[in-house]
Amino acid sequence: MGDLEITKAREVVILQTGEMSGDMFQVAAALLVEPRMRVHIIGDKSPGPRDKADDLYRFYVGDTGISTTRVTIEKVDSMGKRIKKLKTDRKMGNGTPARTVGLATNILQAAFERQDWVPHVREHWLSDQFYQTEKAGILTNAVSESELAFYVKAKKIPLHQPIVVLWSRHSGKSGGLHPDLDSSYTGLRELVRAFSLRKCTPIVVGDDRKNKFLHDKEFQKYGAIVLPEFWKEQPFAGKLRSAQFRLFDYLNSLCVLSHVGMRSGNLEAYAYLGHHVVFLEDQRTDSGRMDKLVVPRILLNMTTVKLSQLPTATGKLYRDPSQVIVGEKSVRELVNEVKKLNKSKKPSASEQALILKSNEYEQLNSHDLALGQVQNFKNWVTHKDGENAGREDIQGLRGFSWDDIAGILVAVFSYLEVRTKALEIKKQFGQAPEIIRLVFDFVGPLHSSNKKIVIPRN
Repeated sequence: MGDLEITKAREVVILQTGEMSGDMFQVAAALLVEPRMRVHIIGDKSPGPRDKADDLYRFYVGDTGISTTRVTIEKVDSMGKRIKKLKTDRKMGNGTPARTVGLATNILQAAFERQDWVPHVREHWLSDQFYQTEKAGILTNAVSESELAFYVKAKKIPLHQPIVVLWSRHSGKSGGLHPDLDSSYTGLRELVRAFSLRKCTPIVVGDDRKNKFLHDKEFQKYGAIVLPEFWKEQPFAGKLRSAQFRLFDYLNSLCVLSHVGMRSGNLEAYAYLGHHVVFLEDQRTDSGRMDKLVVPRILLNMTTVKLSQLPTATGKLYRDPSQVIVGEKSVRELVNEVKKLNKSKKPSASEQALILKSNEYEQLNSHDLALGQVQNFKNWVTHKDGENAGREDIQGLRGFSWDDIAGILVAVFSYLEVRTKALEIKKQFGQAPEIIRLVFDFVGPLHSSNKKIVIPRN
C-alpha cells in the first residue's frame, strides 16, 4: 500500500494502557492496515478491574494474528512515571517518540479513504485463530455454521425481516470509563417499540447490570429477542473474542441488519467487518476521533446520531445538572444547597431526604460525587418505568427525546430500505450487471457497504 503519511520514520509505536480497552478494535484494525505500526501495552502489576492489558494483548496476537514482534506488553509499578518516560524515549520508536492511540484513528482514516480494507479485516477476524494461554491452554475463535444455525433457531430469531441489533452498555456504572455514555433501560424500550412497529426484529444485546432483559414486559410485548451477555453461552463461551463476531456476521449474511448503540469501541469492530453501524452520542461532545471516520469519503458504513439529550439520569447530570428537575428545583440548585449543608453540619434526616429522592438508586461517577460532595447523592426523582412514554412535557430523567428517536430511525432506515431493495433486485434479476452496479454503488457490496450515509443533525 502507499505511504499513509503517518510519519517519516520507518515505523511508529503507539502506547496503550490497560484501561484503554475501548480503543482495542481501532488499534487492531490499524495494525492490520499499517505494517509499520507497533503497539506497546502497559499494564499494572496489581491490576484493578479497569486494567485489561492482558485482554488487549490476547486480542491483537490471538484474535487478529499480529506478530509478537509488533505487539509488546509490560507490567509496571508506577503507570504515570513509565508512560512519561516512554513518551520521550526515541529508542522505542526507532528514532521517533512513542505516540498515543489517537494516531490509530489517523491511520484508519487515511487507509479507508484510499481503499476498502474490510475484506482484509474480515480475513483476520473471521478466520479460525488459535492462541496459547498459560492458564486456559489453547483458545480458538472457531464456531461452525451448523453451531450458529442451531443457536439462531434455539433463540427463535426470525430471518424474514430486517434485524436491528440494539447494544446495551453498562460498563461505566460497573467501574469503567464514561458512565455518561451508558445505555438506558427506558431508552432501549423506546427503540424496541419503534423498530418493532416498523416491521423490524429488535435484538437487545450486551450488558444487563440489573438482570432485567429476560423478564422485561415491554421487550416481550414487542417481540424483542434478548441476548444478554450472549458471549457467556455456548458456542461462544471460553473462546476468543472474535468468535462473537461470527454470530452477527452469520445473521448479516441471511438478512438485512444494522447495529445501534451508544458510542463504544465494541460497535466499531462491526463497522470494520463491513456491517452498518449507527453510533449514538451527545451533540455537545467534541468527538473528533469519530468525526474523522464518519464522513462520506471513508469506505466504512457507519454514521452517528447526535443526541439532544443523553438517555440516562447519570448522562443528563454529567452533561448539564441544570436540566434535571426535582420538584421545583434543578439539581444545580440542590447541589448548592448540599454544599452549604456540608460546610455547616452533618445533614439531618429531613435534609438527607432532600438528597435521596428515589427508591431506585444509581451509582454516579466521581465527577458527580465531587460535584455534590455527598457520597450518597444518587438519584433525583421517583420514576416508574414507562412513565414518560408518549409525553413530551415531562422533564424525565431517562429515555430519548422524540427528535432523537426520529433521528435514529432515519439513520437506520435510510440504510435498511435501500439495502433491502438491493437484495430484492439481486434475487429477482440475478447478476444483471447494470442494475446491480447502480444499486450497490450506492449501498455497497454484500460483504460491506462502502458508501456512508450521513444523517445531518442540527
